[in-house]
Amino acid sequence: MEISPYTFQERIYVVVPEVVFNPLRMVCDSEGAPISVESTESTIAVVQPKGRMGAQMVHVGRFMGMATAEWQTEHTLVGGVQQCKVFTAPFKNYTTITLAARDSFELFHVYFLLVKAGITVYTFEDTNPEYGEGSVVTALATEPISWERRLGILDYLPLLWQGE
Repeated sequence: MEISPYTFQERIYVVVPEVVFNPLRMVCDSEGAPISVESTESTIAVVQPKGRMGAQMVHVGRFMGMATAEWQTEHTLVGGVQQCKVFTAPFKNYTTITLAARDSFELFHVYFLLVKAGITVYTFEDTNPEYGEGSVVTALATEPISWERRLGILDYLPLLWQGE
């Protein structure tokens, strides 16, 4: 079996749930580490319209990009006055693969697996009157990772909108 050279490029993986549940209660192990989520008596389910799912993948991707940006500063003297310019290092281009989770429970299942594997994960929380009170996690994004690191965690999830 021939392996494509693209197999070894790092990619960002985004996961968006088709249905979100809010509120959810965090379940922790005996040492207080979160291991899953469960519904409450007031939990509601909200089916995500395709347009909103698309927006959520953009939101979490932008959040991850800003969180991982390499910020630099440049100090200069202009007319005897200290000037400071803040900017990001040149942009690194990564392919983003967007996957669908069935719901918030599967999204959190994947989140906990990624964290356990030592992969940095970024989440986006949205507020919308349809979601009820507070905010709800509507998407997650990994740090750029190799194809191999996603095996056993993300490889079973379908592409978002595959074949539509």
